[in-house]
Amino acid sequence: MDTDDGTGKTVFLQKFVSTNAAELVEKEFEELHFLFDPILPSVGLAMLAGQPKTGKSWFCLDIAQVLTDEGSSVFYIAAEDNERRLQSRLKAKSFSNPQNLKLHAGLSQKQPIPRGSDALTYLRELHDAFKPDCIIIDTVSSILNPSASNKHYDVTVWEYELLRKLAADLKVAILVVHHTKKTTDVVQTPLEKILGSTGITATVETLLVLQNVPGTMDRTLHVTGKDVEQAEFHLSWNGAGYNFSKDAAEAALGPTQRMVFDYVKEHPQCEQARISKGLCKDQGQISKILAQLVERSVLIKMGDAYSAL
Repeated sequence: MDTDDGTGKTVFLQKFVSTNAAELVEKEFEELHFLFDPILPSVGLAMLAGQPKTGKSWFCLDIAQVLTDEGSSVFYIAAEDNERRLQSRLKAKSFSNPQNLKLHAGLSQKQPIPRGSDALTYLRELHDAFKPDCIIIDTVSSILNPSASNKHYDVTVWEYELLRKLAADLKVAILVVHHTKKTTDVVQTPLEKILGSTGITATVETLLVLQNVPGTMDRTLHVTGKDVEQAEFHLSWNGAGYNFSKDAAEAALGPTQRMVFDYVKEHPQCEQARISKGLCKDQGQISKILAQLVERSVLIKMGDAYSAL
């Protein structure tokens, strides 16, 4: 309930703007745009999290390559890299428009990266100078105020809130790189694995979590957020980063599974015997693979016939 300050005026009510449901329903908003569809909105604070050695920095360069190849500009703060290491990775990736990517190699600088409020000033300055569409900060700990105790979550959450407000003010995407917790026996959702308090994940608008695919160099990318659809994608290692696939289940298929899937996709409503004959494969093997594909939700069985989803 509002109170007055002794002058008869309300203290808080005049500071806010309220609307009713009818007005809000009729209000028109600018269409949501993506820099990297469908995982990175063009404006807002996003976080890429993963355990050490999961390829977070490689995936940052993958994102930068996609954006710059499409004509957008990126400023990449690589706090834990030097120019030599960045050069090696850039040569491996062969950017089409390398002039659209500006780099801050933290380990090749004479001065440390600014922290706290100074970091916000630095981000504003580089935005004014280079006008990037996306700023990548790898890792976010390099610009946060160091704390003697990791229990000071309220301070950390406030710093993330300032970054979120900065992204909105500058109308850019800010992507920060963070770590996930060590693997434990306790089953956790991807969001629960992000290091820090739940206040951090509630403040960041888009969350991207990288997880290892056992026995391979591939990764699974879990995506959720306020303006993105919750989804899971497959990243296949190509020797210098990852190939992004919008269909994680389909991308993770083995060679024979892929062969069966492609055949069914080309011949919808086909029965097992026809698939076996068409691929010259044993019916027992085909039966097992079809069951796996149905379980993975890439095929559907209707009666005795199979079709791709």
